[in-house]
Amino acid sequence: SYFSNISGIPDFVADFIDISIIGSISEVLQTFLLEEKISLTDISLQALILHISIAIDRLKDGHSLEIESIEEKELNKEWIQKLIRKLEETFNIVIPNTEIQNIIIHFEMNNIDSKQSFQEPTNDSLISSMIQESIPLIDEKTLLGLVTHLEAAILRIKNGLSILNPFTNDVKNNFPISFDEAIIIKQKIDSAFNITTPEQEVAYIAVH
Repeated sequence: SYFSNISGIPDFVADFIDISIIGSISEVLQTFLLEEKISLTDISLQALILHISIAIDRLKDGHSLEIESIEEKELNKEWIQKLIRKLEETFNIVIPNTEIQNIIIHFEMNNIDSKQSFQEPTNDSLISSMIQESIPLIDEKTLLGLVTHLEAAILRIKNGLSILNPFTNDVKNNFPISFDEAIIIKQKIDSAFNITTPEQEVAYIAVH
């Protein structure tokens, strides 16, 4: 991923999210993971912290995902409800089911509490090769983070979950080269997995 630790987030990220909440999210998540005896890779944890920070920023601005969630029974599992309650209390927000589903997907990608509807496999090596064809000089750590992100994105799209990214235009305007590279990756992914990746997802790819 494009940041390696909480203190190492690049300055430009502050243009998109409230950096002050990153530490609080990390604290909530790490306490939750310890209590629930759940292990996440560093990259998965970083991706989840970033995702939740963007979701909180989105919700505080009065936006939320505009699609019905799926697998209602999954949303009511005690482990995820415990995390959601803590996030809602900490940040004084109400997290809708569609946002909860996207958080669950991050755990799914780390093989936590996986369920049948999300077990359709993706091909790590195929995704990796498509990225490397598009960005030949990409470093291994960024490549791994991007593969992980794209796996989650493919699952979201295949399961009808769209992402509202309020920073899409900012990313397009401020990082045109990265956005163009992301479009090339999008085209390869769409062709290989028979999906249509929305521009909002492309913007998330670009910031990696």
